[in-house]
Amino acid sequence: MKYHRKSLAACCAVFFALVLVSQVHAGPPRDTYLPIRTLQEAESLRPQKLVAVSCGNCGTVSFFTTGSDRSYLHSYTCPLCKTKFVAHTGGGHGKADSEFYYEDKAGHRATLLRHM
Repeated sequence: MKYHRKSLAACCAVFFALVLVSQVHAGPPRDTYLPIRTLQEAESLRPQKLVAVSCGNCGTVSFFTTGSDRSYLHSYTCPLCKTKFVAHTGGGHGKADSEFYYEDKAGHRATLLRHM
């Protein structure tokens, strides 16, 4: 009888531990971010818009709010690896369809992402 009670207690403890662990979420909320692919999309971002940048060197994703100076159209420096990326546009025939990306001296690309 003691064996069954201990087994039942152990099963209940495992069950409750799994239920509690499955409820825990760490980190920022899982929002959707889409890559900005053209210069026109990057220029259309309004001030105070939440955006993210995926670093092509270390893989870090950092978040920031766009400012009225629109400095994100020129460069980006990764807060973790301190790599400086310069904005590049190209690949299209006109300004509206020009590809937009950041690139460092080693050729790594960083991607600007907009919040959905």
